[in-house]
Amino acid sequence: MLKRNEAYRDSDAALMARVWYEDFQRLDIGSTKNEHYVHFLIALKDNKLSNWDSVTRCRRKVQEIFPQLRGKKYEFRRNNTAAAVKKELREME
Repeated sequence: MLKRNEAYRDSDAALMARVWYEDFQRLDIGSTKNEHYVHFLIALKDNKLSNWDSVTRCRRKVQEIFPQLRGKKYEFRRNNTAAAVKKELREME
């Protein structure tokens, strides 16, 4: 998924929406909108959907191993986080 769509590289919510969409396709769940909500909650309760934490952990590991699959926001977040930590450490001194 990370290769096919760059949006999944920057957004765990988008990635999970796609993963859960595929779970629904596999489970062949409901036909009307209200049925989808009910079936979604039942599938979530019964642990039939892919686990958010497992999928996002896997995404982080894949992006660690294959840097070319990192999103466009990666460097921005990395640089800003590092700068914020440095600033905070200076202020603590």
